Amino acid sequence: MFEKGFISFLTLTIITLAACSLLTAYANKKIDFYNRRHADWITTNQYLNRTTRFLIWFIGLTIIMKQFKPLSVLGNTVLGASSILAVGVSIASQTTLGNYIAGFFLAVHQPFKIGDVIYLQEKHIAGTVREMTFRHTIIETKTGTLLTIPNTTMNTVMIEDLPKEGYIRPLEFKVAAGTDISRLEKLVNQVLAEKDPDDYRPVKLSVEAFDGRGYTVSFPMYALSLNDYTDEKTRVIPELSSRCRENGIDVL
Repeated sequence: MFEKGFISFLTLTIITLAACSLLTAYANKKIDFYNRRHADWITTNQYLNRTTRFLIWFIGLTIIMKQFKPLSVLGNTVLGASSILAVGVSIASQTTLGNYIAGFFLAVHQPFKIGDVIYLQEKHIAGTVREMTFRHTIIETKTGTLLTIPNTTMNTVMIEDLPKEGYIRPLEFKVAAGTDISRLEKLVNQVLAEKDPDDYRPVKLSVEAFDGRGYTVSFPMYALSLNDYTDEKTRVIPELSSRCRENGIDVL
C-alpha cells in the first residue's frame, strides 16, 4: 500500500506537514511585516500570500500522496476512464486559470484596493471591495448585499475608483427637444438650493447627447460618500421632475 512501508510513510507525512506549516508561518510573518511598511500594496501582498500558501501545501500534499499507492492508482484510473471527463477537467482548469491570472494582474496593477469604493460602469454595480481571492472579487453594495464577481469580469470592465469622502458624480436625466437649457439650469439650482441651503453649490448643466426626441443633460451632484449620493439622488429626482412639469418642461 505504501511505497516504502507505513513507518516511512508516517514519518514523511509528519515531516512534510511540519515543513509546510513552518514555511506558511514564515511567509505570513514576512508578508505581514511588508504590509505594515507598505500599506498601499496590501491587496497585492494578500494575493501573493494566498498564492504562496497554496503552492506550499500543494507541493506538500503531492509528496505525501505519491507515497500512497491506492491514490496514485485511483488517479490514473479516473483520468483514463473517460475522455469526456478529461475535456471537462480541461475546461474547468482553463476557467480557473483565467480567473487566477486576471486576479494576479488586478493585484499587481491595483486599479482598486481592499476597502475601496468602486463602480463597474458596464454592470452598473457600485460597492466596497471586501476581498479578492484566486477566483473572484467580493463587493459589498450599499444595501449590504455581497456580490461575488469573477476576476475575469473585473479585468475586462471599466472600473471607477470612487473617493470615500467628497464624492462627486453627474446626475443625468432627459428632457424634450426644444427645452430652454438656461431656464432648466436655473430651475435645477433652485431645487438644489431649497433642498440644502447650507451646503448649496451652484451647478452648470451639460448637454450630453441628442437622440431626436430629446436631450440628455447632467449636472454634478456633491455628496460625502456613495451612500449619501444615492440617498440624495433618490430625493432630488422626484422633486426636480415635479418642478419641471409645473414649469412646462417635459422630462422624458
